[in-house]
Amino acid sequence: MGFINFRGFKHAILVTMGRYDDPTDAGEVSHFQALTAALSATVGLGNIAGVAIAVGAGGPGATFWMIIAGLLGMTSKFAEC
Repeated sequence: MGFINFRGFKHAILVTMGRYDDPTDAGEVSHFQALTAALSATVGLGNIAGVAIAVGAGGPGATFWMIIAGLLGMTSKFAEC
């Protein structure tokens, strides 16, 4: 998938900041609103509690592996949307 989460980071920030918004376009949802709705559906309470349980059970080293898994997960999440 070409590490789109790294290559497209600047473009993602520009889209989120509204650089490509056009007030004359039909529709009521901005790029930022669409991003936050997708993130809220993806993250959820289970992922937040899962981090706390992993650090409690495995120690702070579990955070490193969660970051590695998150980087891979970002790419696959981008590809499925």
